Amino acid sequence: MNRVLTGFVVVGLVSVFAACGGDDVVDEPELPNEGFVLPDRPTQAFTEVAGVWELVGDANWDCFDTPSEDSPTTIDINLTGQLQDFQTDGDLPDASITVYNDTNFTGPGLGTADADEDGAYAVTLPAGGTRWAFKVVIEDDALDTYTLNQFFEPSVADQSETYNSVSLLTAQALPAFIGVTRSEGLGILAGTIRDCNDNEVEGAIATVSSVRGSPEHLMGASTFYFSALSTSLPVRHSQQIFTNTDGVFVVIELPPASEAFLQVWGFIDDADMADGELTLISEIPAPVLADAVITSSLEALRQ
Repeated sequence: MNRVLTGFVVVGLVSVFAACGGDDVVDEPELPNEGFVLPDRPTQAFTEVAGVWELVGDANWDCFDTPSEDSPTTIDINLTGQLQDFQTDGDLPDASITVYNDTNFTGPGLGTADADEDGAYAVTLPAGGTRWAFKVVIEDDALDTYTLNQFFEPSVADQSETYNSVSLLTAQALPAFIGVTRSEGLGILAGTIRDCNDNEVEGAIATVSSVRGSPEHLMGASTFYFSALSTSLPVRHSQQIFTNTDGVFVVIELPPASEAFLQVWGFIDDADMADGELTLISEIPAPVLADAVITSSLEALRQ
């Protein structure tokens, strides 16, 4: 549930969304995103077996728009794990981690811990929380890296999770694979979309919107999808125009915004595709911070 990222044409959007209908779309997005185009297939579910992505079948959205099963933690949770580099998986003894309530991850936080000489950390999640956010910080040579929308078993006292930091070198190198130079002062949002069975989803599209419920793309937003190879990297739009078998995407060159929404759209089944009606599959509030990377595990929208 808590797995974080393991690797990081406008075609008439007006006519595309005019054909879609429904309350969850708009006729004329104010600012297009060249990585947000109509998929040519319904969403499919994949799982990784021995380093290879294998098709499970149609993505399962049975939990979509059903009551959430989240429940607040009933005890303090002792969370331990490793702080590691996003690209190399190397341990980070100089890093620190701060825990937040998921809806207020830009405030002072609920507690901060420094990693030990092996990159290990230990923090406490106080009882009463439902979803959590984390920030990993390294002085001087990395972007502040946030992970949102984290769920933990509410009655298990001792739990473990690894969190990542994106180095400045990686932040500069990854965009080079897609022919982009990172702009200082802008932000990056990334995610992995999974279905109701926690399988990764192919065939979805993503964006960052200025409003809830419709794809009004932030100025400059451009979504890229990943190669899903042994070392998964973002690739150009000519190679991948929707989520690959690993479900991973990144939206780059985002202006700082106190109110923004990370969204995933797609065709949830053949009938959805036949009538041309995209469904807003997942959405979470995700303010954009300057010179920071914000990642999230995304799942079906619930009530």
